[in-house]
Amino acid sequence: MRCFRLSVWAFLLVVLWQGTATGEEKKTPHKFPEELVKFKAYAHNPVFRAAGKGHWDQHIQPRGWIVRDPDNRFYMWYTGYKKNGPMKLGYATSFDGLKWRRHRANPVYRKHSVQDVSVVERYGIFYMFASGKNEKSQLLVSPDRVHWTRRGKIQVKSRSGGPMPNLLIRSPSAWYGKGKWHLLYTEKKGSGVLLATSKDSKKWSNVKPKPVLAAGPGKYDKKGIDVHQLFRYRGKYYAYYHGRTEDGKWTTNIAASDDLLTWEKYSHNPISPTKGKRSAGMVVFDGNRFRLYTINNEVDVHFSKRVRAEELTTN
Repeated sequence: MRCFRLSVWAFLLVVLWQGTATGEEKKTPHKFPEELVKFKAYAHNPVFRAAGKGHWDQHIQPRGWIVRDPDNRFYMWYTGYKKNGPMKLGYATSFDGLKWRRHRANPVYRKHSVQDVSVVERYGIFYMFASGKNEKSQLLVSPDRVHWTRRGKIQVKSRSGGPMPNLLIRSPSAWYGKGKWHLLYTEKKGSGVLLATSKDSKKWSNVKPKPVLAAGPGKYDKKGIDVHQLFRYRGKYYAYYHGRTEDGKWTTNIAASDDLLTWEKYSHNPISPTKGKRSAGMVVFDGNRFRLYTINNEVDVHFSKRVRAEELTTN
């Protein structure tokens, strides 16, 4: 009887070993760092808001871009507009990321409609990836954060090199690394996010024909998805993204990836700390902790716990 029991245990060990050897082991869910998913609202929100009636930025579009430089100064680009008016680019600065001052030259760009912006700096040049009229994406560049020149529309080719007909590139978010540009953008219907790469930020090619991050099946992003911020932290890629619910509300969410091709959504999405608000979330590390900024006609800030300075790269 004892020999029989030993044989059974030996058989089970062999089965378990074979399952592991053939890659059939159950994958462990990614552990999202607490400082990227848990935030406490600032007691004096909002820290910035639309100027109101009579101003060019009477309203603020729910997506902007905020960065902090090594001297601890903060910069923000935002989209302002009047009711039924064109989307214009605004610029504001701050010494602490809490009290903001609009630039005297606002709006700093008004030749074309600009919204859904993300900004990457490379060798002193600022690259702005943005949506434009009819949500067609475009690239603008600046030597000083204030004066912008439009390079033109962002055009993506298929992996085989041929043109992709009727391609609408919406809500682009860029990251530079490993010798090339990476661009996450939403396909026309908003049901998924695709990945394209470029060596010069001018000629783009899709990495694969299908979305790398799809809407659903959760209720918080079932009806639409737009990536807002793409960055690298502790050896992983992270994306903060908009999710649209079945009743038309927007939520702030996060997903992680090892290679930009396969993404895992946070199991406790959405992470929107302010309920009932349509917001586009993005994080900025202030030297002590992460700040989650959200925009919904006003800018609110939320703080993570204090953490040691870690690598967070958007370029």
